[in-house]
Amino acid sequence: MAADLANELLSLERALLDPEVRRSAERVGALLADEFVEFASSGVAYDKKRILEVLQDEALADDPVTRSLVHFEVVSIGEGVVLTRYRLL
Repeated sequence: MAADLANELLSLERALLDPEVRRSAERVGALLADEFVEFASSGVAYDKKRILEVLQDEALADDPVTRSLVHFEVVSIGEGVVLTRYRLL
């Protein structure tokens, strides 16, 4: 796995945590693939549509949520396909 790919993916994942980006459904939508699925620690799966809805609700809050990304790793799961895994605190 090339370090430059891992760094690029980490940068994109961090962009999704930026409150300015999170307030823009257009910017988040551009960062997420249409087939995006996130699995929360609770076991709930969120697709792109649901993530955009959740972020709209979050954007209306007075105090934006701040998160830290830790234990980032990139795993090759097929030819030309990788999975990013990490925890949010």
